[in-house]
Amino acid sequence: MKKRILALILTASMIISLAACGTRTSEIANESKDNSEADSTASEASSDTTAASVSDVSQLEHEELTIVFPYMNAAPKDTAMIEEALSSIAEEKINASIKLQPIAYGSWQEQFNLLMSNSDEKMDVIFTGLNNTSLSSMVSKGYLIELDGYLGNVGAPTAEVVGDYIRGGQVAGQTYSIPTLRDLATSSGVMFLKSYIDKYNIDTESIDEWSDLTEVLKTIKEGEGDAFTPMFLNGSQYTSLTSTFSDPLGDSLGTLAPNTDDTVVVNRFATEEYKELVALIKSWYDAGYINKDAATTTALWQEAAQAGTSACWPNNMKPGQVENQANMIGQEMIGIHIGEDVVTTASLQTAMWSIPYQAQDPERSMMLLNLMYTDADFFNTLNWGIEGTHFVKTDDGHITFPDGVDANSSGWYLNLGWVFGNQFLSYFWTGNDMDLWERTKEYNDSAKLSPAAGFVFDTTNVKNEYAACQSVKEEFVRAIETGSQGLDKVDEMNAKLEASGIQKIIDEKQRQLDEFLGK
Repeated sequence: MKKRILALILTASMIISLAACGTRTSEIANESKDNSEADSTASEASSDTTAASVSDVSQLEHEELTIVFPYMNAAPKDTAMIEEALSSIAEEKINASIKLQPIAYGSWQEQFNLLMSNSDEKMDVIFTGLNNTSLSSMVSKGYLIELDGYLGNVGAPTAEVVGDYIRGGQVAGQTYSIPTLRDLATSSGVMFLKSYIDKYNIDTESIDEWSDLTEVLKTIKEGEGDAFTPMFLNGSQYTSLTSTFSDPLGDSLGTLAPNTDDTVVVNRFATEEYKELVALIKSWYDAGYINKDAATTTALWQEAAQAGTSACWPNNMKPGQVENQANMIGQEMIGIHIGEDVVTTASLQTAMWSIPYQAQDPERSMMLLNLMYTDADFFNTLNWGIEGTHFVKTDDGHITFPDGVDANSSGWYLNLGWVFGNQFLSYFWTGNDMDLWERTKEYNDSAKLSPAAGFVFDTTNVKNEYAACQSVKEEFVRAIETGSQGLDKVDEMNAKLEASGIQKIIDEKQRQLDEFLGK
């Protein structure tokens, strides 16, 4: 198996997952589809880092376009200033001014729900990432306008840069969302504090499989003593051990068979591969290599690392992740890649953009998305702010805070490049390796594209069984995959899944997948 040891650099990148939900009727989606057949204004790409420019901007009526998105750090105080700067770009390119509607991450789900339930809400493009409500459900409720008619015409620049990854935003062969360009694969591995690698002279080149960690964890445990648990797990990190086990097909209730290119849907929890992994994790737990509260703790890996109670934790191994975490805690780290990188529907749908049904001029909304996906000035203003006020350029080509400004005092420090369309247009914040985007593109290109990428399961025909099996999964999986419970609980879980209708879900998912694949 090919293995990669990720290099150590410091960075300021942040990785966050989002959630959202909402309600609306399907009739609006039909209206949106009709709208997509309207005549559209021709556009052309000016370069690979600039937006398409309309052939004759003077022929377009001036419009105000609203961008709705979440933010995670401090509330952006300089919104009006950024709107003005973005408008100066948009007025030249598409004769539009820009209105921003940032929503705090903690309120995003509730606000998304309210926005979508109000047909009078003014918004033109909206972030639709990995939602509590699936993409297919949002489409069936009429939240989103079909985009194919626009992507084939005025939105061609966006379609070109997104390429085949557009599959992630499709339902029944029609496009409703556009994945952002960023790290698009799911990968797994383990993050080590370098001090422990050095202290115990650990040969990281010898670690190819999860089982290879057993002797490493044993060595560290014996050296550090009984109170030390070499691997830290918690409720949000434990799934990294099984993240690339197979394509979860959205929910892990019926997945592709592991370690194969087959498109056969199986119960992953009943496979020998899953049981072997559970037995391994359980052995680590019993030996004291994993913290005893792994299934219930809300503590973060940062706390364990800084408290000196753990040496490693499972983690996504995308490019820049080692640098990111080293920067967060101020300690050197080494990342060890384990398993296969896979691009799935779930990874594509982590961050996407859509045109909501309330958009008054979907064609102009598409032009705005062109700016977000292809215009470097527009993208960096939206993400980093205004040069001289929110950031300055350094002699080596990076950007950083101006004198007297920091993350807390800045009026615009979003650092959400993975959210805003095309992260490969982003400036590099001080501490980032300047070849990070090239490495990320290589990471995407080298990852296996799941044969089911773009498939979205419609649970309508099995909604009762689906709800019951979700409850079973929530009851068991966390304890099992943190080592708190073993194979006896796997058997109990599978018995309950069978009684709750897992086979009916698998059969329906197989039928839909075969139809998706044209079988």
